[in-house]
Amino acid sequence: MSATSTSRVAEPRWHAADEAPGAGTLALLEPMAARLLQPMLEAMPARVAVLDADDHILFANRAFMAFAGIKPEYLIGGRIDQLIGATAYAAYQPARDLLERGQAACFEGWMLLAGVGARYMREHLVPIGPGLATLVISLDWTDLKRQQEALQAKVAELEATRSLKAAIVDHAQTAIVVADADDRLIEFNPAAERLLGWRRDEILGQSMGECLSPPHFLEAYRRAMARLRAGQNADWLGRPLQREVWHRDGHAIPVEMQVWFTQVQGAAHFTVSMSDRRAQIAAQQLIEQQREALRQSEKLGAMGSLLAGVAHELNNPLAIVMGRATLLEEATAGTPMQADAERVRVAAERCGRIVKTFLSMARQRPAQRQAVRLHETAQAAAELVGYTLRSHAIQLELRLDPTQAPAQVDPDAMGQSLLNLLVNAQQALATVEGPRRIVISNGQDAHGLWLRVQDNGPGVPAELRESIFDPFFTTKPEGSGTGVGLSVSRAMLREQGGELSLLDTHPGACFEIRVPLPSPLP
Repeated sequence: MSATSTSRVAEPRWHAADEAPGAGTLALLEPMAARLLQPMLEAMPARVAVLDADDHILFANRAFMAFAGIKPEYLIGGRIDQLIGATAYAAYQPARDLLERGQAACFEGWMLLAGVGARYMREHLVPIGPGLATLVISLDWTDLKRQQEALQAKVAELEATRSLKAAIVDHAQTAIVVADADDRLIEFNPAAERLLGWRRDEILGQSMGECLSPPHFLEAYRRAMARLRAGQNADWLGRPLQREVWHRDGHAIPVEMQVWFTQVQGAAHFTVSMSDRRAQIAAQQLIEQQREALRQSEKLGAMGSLLAGVAHELNNPLAIVMGRATLLEEATAGTPMQADAERVRVAAERCGRIVKTFLSMARQRPAQRQAVRLHETAQAAAELVGYTLRSHAIQLELRLDPTQAPAQVDPDAMGQSLLNLLVNAQQALATVEGPRRIVISNGQDAHGLWLRVQDNGPGVPAELRESIFDPFFTTKPEGSGTGVGLSVSRAMLREQGGELSLLDTHPGACFEIRVPLPSPLP
């Protein structure tokens, strides 16, 4: 026995048959009746036997003989328990109780037979007269039962496999959709719902191409599907493809997809897996912006080092010019030449202040807080960008209060931040027709000291007011900026306990540098 073990054989449960013993059953033992019924019993595919009151075998048909494997002369007259074994014979006791009451007994189940093993039997026992004999009709359904159990196991295995695959598809982070040969969607997993905006119950049965393909690509999609249905090979099947799919609300989504063509019971099916590429594209753009910013930083660093050297070298001739101008001014005192000498000295001093400011900003050192007067920082920055603003026909107006208390900040950080704001304002005014103006003002209130740079340019759109402080974000044309000036300036000021913000003004833009009020003396 290979498919069934003896452990599965339970005590048989016999029950009374629906039919009662037929009239004249005694006649079955009469020779005439036996001769008439024997051909019919021999032809039956079931195993048929007649047992006497002591369970001796009186008759057995060919099927029973073949099952027993014993010659008729040894089988007829022998006891049934010698054939089926003591274990199986004991299992018939409930049936004998029914037969003694004149009731037919039925049983279907596994029976452990001597020399054969466990067999799945259908037994029907009919009493022949009270206490005279028993007609036994037995069907061996073992092979059929084993086939049925194998089929049930296969169905259970297939159901488990289907459930496992369904769970994998349902919990996959990749969007998976399946369409039949008519392009009708038959599967749409939760990830596809999240990516494409459709609910599974509303999109199943609809055309995959019409629902998910962008309008400009729909005709090409139809041609590709037609070639596949015609049996033509496509080298893009199973390969990663970068395409766009159509969201339910009408916008395209960049995805990486793979398409598989499969035959299921002779029917064509198309499976598409899709991964959202928007985050990947954004990351690539950010990396490219960072690379460009790094290149610009390297160029600016090299230029700054060069200019710092030039500025340093200018100090010596500037010192000579200022010294000679002072001597000339003293020598020409009281003459018309004194005014000219004074103008030369003032111009040289201004050049010296510009060089000093530039060197201070270019110097790399840790941040150091000290007393800084904001109006002086604004004047120094204005001198640095003065020529550039004049060459672009930009009027610079200083509305500065020299009586304001000094702020405790790093002077270089403050100067660099203010210079960034002035450069941004100058670039923003490049597109303005008519008068161009930048106003620098300072003041204080209960929340701290402030320094503002306001221009009459196009301003900042409301939807970009917060984004402009993000690293590498810029509204300038390509090549005009790296998008790091405002973010770096805000970061430097926040390290000083200050803040850089965009005020709500119109027209133009107004950026405000705010630092804490100076601490009172103890």
